Amino acid sequence: MTPHSMRRRALFGSALFIALGTSPSWAGVDKMRADEARGRPHPASAVWPATARPLGYTLEDMARITAAFNVGDRSGPLPNTPFQILFAGAAGPAPFRVGQGTILYVPLGYVDDGPPVIGDFPRDVENRRELLRYWYSQREFGSVQTELVVDGKVYALGARYLAGVRFTQPLPDGAKQYLVPAAFVGPLPPGPHTVEMRFKATGDALREEPISAYFPDGFWAFSLVYEVTVY
Repeated sequence: MTPHSMRRRALFGSALFIALGTSPSWAGVDKMRADEARGRPHPASAVWPATARPLGYTLEDMARITAAFNVGDRSGPLPNTPFQILFAGAAGPAPFRVGQGTILYVPLGYVDDGPPVIGDFPRDVENRRELLRYWYSQREFGSVQTELVVDGKVYALGARYLAGVRFTQPLPDGAKQYLVPAAFVGPLPPGPHTVEMRFKATGDALREEPISAYFPDGFWAFSLVYEVTVY
């Protein structure tokens, strides 16, 4: 990750916890589990299960497809996918308009092994043990909050939403390994919606030179709100 990209991006990533106003009934819980087993979101949930494969795509597939776009300046055409990718350019997030039935792909920032490297980056991001140790250990990156808030409902994204992929050819910033917490959202009903990303990391690696120059408070906290209108 380059110093410039560090200033304008945040990061994120086995369970999905849904903050609802009331506790669901046992019948509702059983229905939710059955829907997730079939790879579909529960009607009360905007966020798809991490193991879902909407239109045949996994979170790892989307990480590989979108990595070069995400690490660049995001001024070029979007990668060719059947989803609406939510992203923020240099001027910040612009409003999105999507047709009914559109599924959103929401990457919550990224971390890669392009310089300057944060902490002891995994030797192999496709090794789940290495990846999760790096992401959650307070001796390393130390992620403590990874959330999507869709129309006021809070979804805490667990470890399964974190995808790590490797490349034989370097990405635009020189990296060959890339990790990104992300989720599929929707389809949402017609009308205006908000999708907010919330993230915080507090690991020791953020306070080590030269990385510490970018995090004077000793942690990385991030919030970004997208406006999405479904027509």
